[in-house]
Amino acid sequence: MLVVDGGGSRRCALLGDRLAAIAMERGIVGLIIHGCVRDTEELSRMDIGVLALGKVPLRSRKEGTGAVGEPLRFAGVDWIPGHHVYVDEDGVVLFPQKMEE
Repeated sequence: MLVVDGGGSRRCALLGDRLAAIAMERGIVGLIIHGCVRDTEELSRMDIGVLALGKVPLRSRKEGTGAVGEPLRFAGVDWIPGHHVYVDEDGVVLFPQKMEE
């Protein structure tokens, strides 16, 4: 699972079908985007879970900024690297350790 904090912006999409395909190639099973996505029809047919605030047709500029492995805070949640994220149609749950099946 990859969590991306786009600051809740609805100005441009932080993910489209091409980036989702790259994520799948790298073994990522889902993305939580605190921002918007594009190419939603294509994303819906892909074997990757995507949660986002909304959709917008404008793509983002690639500026090479960002950080990996940093704690995030949005939606009233502290997103801590290494915690486990579980998602289904009803919502998102975070746990510090892996849940028993």
